[in-house]
Amino acid sequence: FLDSSSNTLINSLPIIFLALIVVTISGCKKYDEGPAISLLSKKARVDNTWKIEKYYENGVDLTAAVLAADDITVDLNKDGTVTWTEIDTQSGNGSTKTGTWEFTNEKESILVNISGDVSFSGSGSDVWNILKLKNKEMWFTVMNGSDNVEIHLKPR
Repeated sequence: FLDSSSNTLINSLPIIFLALIVVTISGCKKYDEGPAISLLSKKARVDNTWKIEKYYENGVDLTAAVLAADDITVDLNKDGTVTWTEIDTQSGNGSTKTGTWEFTNEKESILVNISGDVSFSGSGSDVWNILKLKNKEMWFTVMNGSDNVEIHLKPR
């Protein structure tokens, strides 16, 4: 009872279905720099001990200067706690502060609150606007006064 046009439609259904999946997945990309899809939850990807890989202030690469001055480690845990360790690379003196973190803005940002004036903005409270969130890589922007800072973190 099927004519040739019905067979053509039935034969092309898998191709149409595949095209719909590709369009849907490409439209689901949460962060500007990726990933497009991940099997790990966002919280699982954040859960790590991080260090600075790149540091840009107003588009200028200041990584060498920042790393020469301080060794900063940020330990973000699934339970919403954060430990900030900062060691002066010249004197070897350091301090450790604790606080909390949580997703905000539909998981496009992370609000980090650390006791004292310790954070990337220097205020103790930062909003990290996520650009990329992978298991082994996190990029975000944060405001430091009027300066736009972009930070790339990698696991310690």
